[in-house]
Amino acid sequence: MAAQVTAPEATGAILAQNERVQFLINNNLTSGIAKVRKEAVRDLRILYKNRPSYAIINALKSTVYTDDNMFVLIETSISLLSVGVWDTAAFEIVLQALKYGSKDLRHTLLEALRTSNN
Repeated sequence: MAAQVTAPEATGAILAQNERVQFLINNNLTSGIAKVRKEAVRDLRILYKNRPSYAIINALKSTVYTDDNMFVLIETSISLLSVGVWDTAAFEIVLQALKYGSKDLRHTLLEALRTSNN
């Protein structure tokens, strides 16, 4: 017989996820290390799909307009488009990456576009 999740356990899981989101936004997205920012963007996309949040969307939009690392920008654009936010800057980055990127990158981008929410 499967164990049932009680209301306090569910509430605790939601609070833990909210804390994780805030940690990623406040610490990892502002890191001086591009790889940390890129992984934070990917993690936020995964967390958003489990529990949508405007804080995540706002953080991703801010990153796509302010980050200076191309890998972070591409990952952020993929994240925004895959959750259904068709931001102009994100879409422009995707178009440039499709035009100039490697075969693997183009495949990843096209798959993200194909599976996006909108």
